[in-house]
Amino acid sequence: MDFIAIDFETANRYPNSACSLGIVYVDNQTIKDEKYFLIRPPIMNFDPNHIRVHGLTADDVTHAPSFKDVWEIIKADFTDTMIIAHNAYFDMSVLKACLKEYQIPVPDMSYCCSIPISNRAIKGERVKQSLKERTNFFGIQIEEHHHALADARACAELVLKSMEATGQHSFTEFQHAHPTLPVKRLSELKPMNSFSKEKKTAGKKFSQSIKIGDVTPTKEVDESNLLYGKTFVFTGDLDSMERIDAMQLVVNFGGILKSSVSKKTDYLIIGTQDQALVSGKGISSKEIKARELQENGSPIKMLDETHFLRLLSEAKQSSSIKQ
Repeated sequence: MDFIAIDFETANRYPNSACSLGIVYVDNQTIKDEKYFLIRPPIMNFDPNHIRVHGLTADDVTHAPSFKDVWEIIKADFTDTMIIAHNAYFDMSVLKACLKEYQIPVPDMSYCCSIPISNRAIKGERVKQSLKERTNFFGIQIEEHHHALADARACAELVLKSMEATGQHSFTEFQHAHPTLPVKRLSELKPMNSFSKEKKTAGKKFSQSIKIGDVTPTKEVDESNLLYGKTFVFTGDLDSMERIDAMQLVVNFGGILKSSVSKKTDYLIIGTQDQALVSGKGISSKEIKARELQENGSPIKMLDETHFLRLLSEAKQSSSIKQ
């Protein structure tokens, strides 16, 4: 088998609450088999926001097998084959959390995300990173978005189209042609403890689930650009764009993304904070840390959205490569 594409849906914001799983098996550039499972979570707590996304309720999975039972059926497939998911950090966090829930040993498996895979094929086009946007770019139709099997199939087709666009005939060839592709081990993953409570796209791929190591340049980087080598940290939500898109712009200018503020941070980009998640001071822990560093002489710059957009404009003007 060349690779397997998977997609989980969850009952609530906790990653061990998998309620469905889609699996698509690919070999010789062809989808060879598909499997779909409804899963009974360990706690039957279905968040209304998640129900609105995938349409599954507690009634749908009352008589479904547990993840432990499903794993007995599929575990042999997850040892020697590359596993791919769209926004893999989410799905791999769910997989690892479910394994932990039932005290199942973590398999020795590799995985990759279809976002950096498709980055190698879109050749600098401005395409957002959602599964819907990426598949639309390649003319792939998703029959029922947020149905686990439909999304797994769309992920598989996205990878196949990416391989076709770059002239490779297997995922192994694709890896060799793109040695910087981030292939990771499930055993080394530090999964999320929970996903965001409130997002417009509730139930699945949230800004908190962004794995910054997966945000890679989608075009040639100009080393003379004023942002090249500068370290950026984001906190809060931006009004003019999704955080993932802002991160992509930074990386395309040669910036470096980090998840936490330190003495090495050059810019902290501050968006609107969810007051339910920040301290009593109304600001995030990242901003508190940045202010402390400034008081101790650190040159870190804190920019609101307006000044961040201005910085991007200046970076574009300073670049010798058209962005």
